[in-house]
Amino acid sequence: HRIIKRIAEELASSYNRTPDLVLNLSPMSIAVSERYVGQVLHQVIDNAFKFSSIGSQVIISTICENEMGIISMKDHGRGMSDYQIKKIHMFKQFDREQHEQQGLGLGLVIAKRLTEIHGGNIRVSSIQGDGTTISLYFPLLPVK
Repeated sequence: HRIIKRIAEELASSYNRTPDLVLNLSPMSIAVSERYVGQVLHQVIDNAFKFSSIGSQVIISTICENEMGIISMKDHGRGMSDYQIKKIHMFKQFDREQHEQQGLGLGLVIAKRLTEIHGGNIRVSSIQGDGTTISLYFPLLPVK
């Protein structure tokens, strides 16, 4: 939760959106290095702020369920179609001609791959015009 809080607050500040950030975090220990979980979180949280409007909340929460630590990010941005969710792959930026963004469109691809490498998965649910929720599932560390 400390890593999530630090990264989320830094990104909220960089977008001048500190009041938009809502954190509902509880401590958990997941089986991923701080470096990699930091990269994944940075990609996903950055997208939440980048693709939503100032004044709309970005909500980040954590929960433990079925031996998995789940980190969810919900924004109230433009959302994604079912087709776009299915086609999350390298070098694809959706609606680039309408919503120009810098970069190669690799943020979700990087997050997805790093999550999978560490035994987790990523779930994306979205409603166009209403926002996106991305949930990262990581194995919990065994309790000693």
